[in-house]
Amino acid sequence: MKRLRVLAILIILIAATGCTRQKSLRRALLGMVDRYTARASLANENPGITKIDREEAFQVARLAAALYPNDADAVLPAMIECFKSGRNPYESLKEVQPLDRIPDAVIKLAWLIAAPPGNHPNTGKLEEFAEVNPEIPQARIWLGNKAFDENDFDAALEHFRLAYEANLNHPGARGAYAIALLKTDDWDEAGKLLGDHVLDAERHRTPLSFDDAATLYAHLRFIPPLELLHLHEREITKADFGPDRFMCLATAALRASQPQLAYRILRRAGEEGYENKFPRVLRLVIHFQFLKNLKELRLVTAGLLASRRAINEFPDSAPFRFFHGYFLEYSGMLKEARASYAQAEKLAPLRLATAAARRRLAAREKKYHSGIKQWLEIAPRKFMFAENNRFRKRFENLLKAAEEAENQPSAETISEYGDACMKIGWTEEAIIAYKTALSMNRVHKPAFRELQRARQHQRLIERLTNYMENYYRRARRKSDVPSIEEVLADMEDIARTCVALPQQKENPVYTATFFGSEICPISRPGGALVAYFLNHGQYLEMQQTAGGPVECKLMDLLAILDESCVVGGAEVKYTSWVCGHSLICGSSGQLDEGGHIAGSASYSATGYFVEVESVEPDAKTLEVFKGGRNIHVTPLEKYNAKQFENRKKSSRLAVTKAVQKAFQEGALKHCIGNLSPEFTPEVRERLFTGEYENVADHEVGHLLDFRRLMPAWRHPLRGLWIVISHGFSPTSIAARFETVAELNALACAHYPHVGLSELLGWLKTEDYRPYYIRLLSPDREPIKYSPYHLMARRIFEMLLDYISDNPDVLPELGDREPSLADIPKLTPSAIRDAARKELAGYGIYYAPGE
Repeated sequence: MKRLRVLAILIILIAATGCTRQKSLRRALLGMVDRYTARASLANENPGITKIDREEAFQVARLAAALYPNDADAVLPAMIECFKSGRNPYESLKEVQPLDRIPDAVIKLAWLIAAPPGNHPNTGKLEEFAEVNPEIPQARIWLGNKAFDENDFDAALEHFRLAYEANLNHPGARGAYAIALLKTDDWDEAGKLLGDHVLDAERHRTPLSFDDAATLYAHLRFIPPLELLHLHEREITKADFGPDRFMCLATAALRASQPQLAYRILRRAGEEGYENKFPRVLRLVIHFQFLKNLKELRLVTAGLLASRRAINEFPDSAPFRFFHGYFLEYSGMLKEARASYAQAEKLAPLRLATAAARRRLAAREKKYHSGIKQWLEIAPRKFMFAENNRFRKRFENLLKAAEEAENQPSAETISEYGDACMKIGWTEEAIIAYKTALSMNRVHKPAFRELQRARQHQRLIERLTNYMENYYRRARRKSDVPSIEEVLADMEDIARTCVALPQQKENPVYTATFFGSEICPISRPGGALVAYFLNHGQYLEMQQTAGGPVECKLMDLLAILDESCVVGGAEVKYTSWVCGHSLICGSSGQLDEGGHIAGSASYSATGYFVEVESVEPDAKTLEVFKGGRNIHVTPLEKYNAKQFENRKKSSRLAVTKAVQKAFQEGALKHCIGNLSPEFTPEVRERLFTGEYENVADHEVGHLLDFRRLMPAWRHPLRGLWIVISHGFSPTSIAARFETVAELNALACAHYPHVGLSELLGWLKTEDYRPYYIRLLSPDREPIKYSPYHLMARRIFEMLLDYISDNPDVLPELGDREPSLADIPKLTPSAIRDAARKELAGYGIYYAPGE
């Protein structure tokens, strides 16, 4: 308290002498008010904060009120603290400053906001106060926050607008209005307000509510992440570095692709008692990115400590259990690793990555055949051993070699097992096998030779991964994005430093005119790098949309299937490539294991791939069916009617948690029928089929659409009409292609409810997880501007119109207008019929029985 009195006297003396640094003084003092009142508000939550801290906070706030009696920003904290603690504000403040200098309106506002609950006035009195005292914007800000809490976005936006217009230079009003604009997806207008405002607040440390996700996103959207890092790097060691700036800096570090720095920030925030202030999803992403980074760098000891901390904080996270098992395995603690993998599998029984890790662990224990049999319980063996799978022989040889290596172990049999692993892309298990063979016979030349090749192949993948990660970072910062030809040339140069890659004999790039270009085994299989990976059981694809960056995917292959479908009486042939998991992810995969690209159709309209790990059915969804708690169901906010052009239709598309549950229950009931909601093999098969066919039929829809439009020089009028009819908008054009593809998925799927349940997520704007993924991924547009959001709107509106036009499909509705919650009640045949009728408008016709 002695130091506080000295500080108070010093500040008063400086103020009395008319110091020219008055503005900086006010900023510093208000910063103290902000910190101390925040600490006082935690007095009942954190045992480390004592009553003395509350008294200290009040004294600082009282000092601010004395220095700036006409400033509501300075006076209000003291006034509100008085009422909260039951003090008499007149008695408490008159010792420092005569009360007649504090406006009565400020005292009245403090009472209106902070009066005890029993005496709290209704909102109408605050409205009345705001009308009479427009020069004090805090009343409007409080009303706006209350409206937001009640999900009344229109009212909140109006309150914040009035507060801002009443005082254009008030930082709180300007910040609150910008937050409201961000939350209603009006990014352009928010950017005009926040561009200078946020940066100025950071440089001068003025109070600003960084805890709000929208404000945080404003920081990272309008200020380069590296600039934020430089602003904060010296402050990170200070004790007064609050939770808001910890959160801002951690997110900036992730956006700057520095997960280790983000993790250090998270740990420091925890030491200061602020870790619980981070949104759950942000902590999850920081842990995940850091663990993934340690795994790629093979930093086992650090990974073991970090993964243990992660599972202590999130014990129900299957990926964290998986990472912990991985670091235990590479620390030599195989028994503990097996237990951790088993826990991960219990949390997510259908996760292929965990099953593959257990298979690899079994290979270390020389249980080659047993490990593969256990893996096949999860893996889609119906594809791998299908008659039309070009890779079927490789898997049959693998099973035979694994059985011989386990039952008749020798350097020769185990080395042959390693060769079979290399043929299907299991490089790590091949290395384990070759090492085991050499331990049995140190002069076994085939094992020694193949071990060197396997290590070279592994080194190649690591270098290509680093190259693509650097490329994605450069692409985010540069306007001149390197072309797909330049990326291929760089990757081939890297490959020749690791393996014997032949010279390129032909151009493997397929160009679809203004749509984009691609390199993949489907469209033009002559590329040397593509052929090299295909020989090792791996699928390499690169795609570049017109004007965008290159997206690269490298995955292990499970099947190459020659398939066909009948559309309008004509047979359409194509190739489907079934892949396991990603070795190199696309740019969107930087924040989630395996990436976000579940499948992709070739521009040449000759085939598509599906990544199995990205379409694994979520085991937790069964808890909805059983009436239990589903940790993956997140609250969905009330929809803002202004976000749709048609207010009548927007009310029908309101998404609530109850509607989401109805969709999930409908999907599960139609998918597994009357089967027991347990993970029997039949339930697993149906769940996987529902998820897989939704993606596969979607990609077939793209193929059918591309065949009518590509190459563009053959169909110039059709392409021109698409561009003109969609107003030359890239987003609208992309939504048109995605709509056709998704309609085909609904038109062909055995379980269309599964696709609709997945599609529902694109109608939400305030679900915290997509919001934060947008926040962390700088190249993503808000959901409102996403082509997938427009696609979802069009499909759900089409289904609602279908119900209105065909009342017999849901006779129980009577005269009531259908709502989104009624769609899960449709039968699969009704959904397929609606989708096929809509598809006809795009030139794709299905005859009855097709």
